[in-house]
Amino acid sequence: MLALTPFHAGAAWNMIPENVLPRGTVRCFSPQARAMIEQRMQQIANSLCVAHGCRLEWWYDQRFPPTVNAVAAIAARAAQAVAIRSRLRRAPRQPWS
Repeated sequence: MLALTPFHAGAAWNMIPENVLPRGTVRCFSPQARAMIEQRMQQIANSLCVAHGCRLEWWYDQRFPPTVNAVAAIAARAAQAVAIRSRLRRAPRQPWS
């Protein structure tokens, strides 16, 4: 997920700004995806600058780690819950209840 949150680009509504500073966050599910996203974002930004005669200053800070679900840990917890349930015994029904 790419969230482009603040986008600073001058103060006048009828002029092309001299500098543009987009910022945001990237969230993903694997380190490989994060590396690919960073690479592609820089390629796209550089291509736009070349096409329009601009200069790119690139800075990418990896602040948030990928969200990696530990499948083995989740499976172990589920198996533990099933094992605990299987050890529980129901009290026999009383004839008067």
